[in-house]
Amino acid sequence: MKRLLFFIEKEFIQVMRDKRTRFIVFAAPIIQLIVFGYVISTDVRNVKTGILDYCNKSISRDFIYSLTSSSFFKILKIYNNPNDMEKDFKNGRIDFGIIIKEKFNKQIRKEKNFEVFALFDGSRAWSTQIILGYFTNFLYQKLRKNEVEPKIIILYNPEGKSSNYMVEAVIAMVLLITSMILTSISVAREKEMETIELLSISPISHIEFVLGKILPYTFLGLINVTIVFIFSLIIFKLPFRGNLILLYSGTFLFLLLILGIGLLSSILSETQAQAMMQAVFFVLPMLVLSGFFYPIESMPLIFRIIAYLNPLTHFLIILRSIFLKGSGFFELKINFLIMGTLSILIFTYAFIKSKNLLLGK
Repeated sequence: MKRLLFFIEKEFIQVMRDKRTRFIVFAAPIIQLIVFGYVISTDVRNVKTGILDYCNKSISRDFIYSLTSSSFFKILKIYNNPNDMEKDFKNGRIDFGIIIKEKFNKQIRKEKNFEVFALFDGSRAWSTQIILGYFTNFLYQKLRKNEVEPKIIILYNPEGKSSNYMVEAVIAMVLLITSMILTSISVAREKEMETIELLSISPISHIEFVLGKILPYTFLGLINVTIVFIFSLIIFKLPFRGNLILLYSGTFLFLLLILGIGLLSSILSETQAQAMMQAVFFVLPMLVLSGFFYPIESMPLIFRIIAYLNPLTHFLIILRSIFLKGSGFFELKINFLIMGTLSILIFTYAFIKSKNLLLGK
């Protein structure tokens, strides 16, 4: 019994003497509780809405004003033609569109059945169904004396198949978890095996050191994506409407970014276990703050800002847009720009830290 107590005491001392482990054990659960507590919500607010009003009378403008008075819908643009609306659906500027027909005012006055066209972005996972529920409820509250026939058009995923938007999320998740964890233990393993000192006195430059740690996992990640991509087309009959080169360009950029985070985590850790714990600490918030599980629009402002700085958010948008919408580089340039900027910043920092590590600083 005494030996067991001494052994337990030794384990506690080992955990407590390292400040990074103490942070992960005590601070990480509190941070994750705060993040998840605020973020986890299935409500959707401020739905990005576009209006095409062919009627353009006071009664239709009143209809639009009533829609915007709630916190659910936020009018971003009034369109003059359907082509502009379609372009903004494709580049993700709007998620919901309403087309009001020319005879809207006459049908309302005569209490005659009238039509409202509602367009939804079907690539937005379950948010589409929630927005549809809000809009149907709004029509009932606003026009309960009339028989309304909303014409629902779900773009890009008209059948509403969950596999059409979940498979892309699985591709991103597989890449994130496997690539980041594999990279995060690479340098820490050298430290544990005490081979990092041999590397520091060897002729290898720090550029070769970084490339040697990154490139194998980059190739493995691209192979993983190719396998999942082929199987998703064969098994789930996933539609692919975009450009394959653009898909791999986005994947390569995302891989570089998460491998950079994994490498940095590994350089800052002393053991493989510590490096893996740090990687898991990053992976969970990245998944939750990406729109993978919960709509970003429902998050508080500060978490929305963090979500749009999260590379996984932009990679999911790129994947779903290429697969389901057939979007090109022009529609996705902002997402590529943000991922590229983050890659440069993280890699520059990882590069500096790796140089210091090999120089023994």
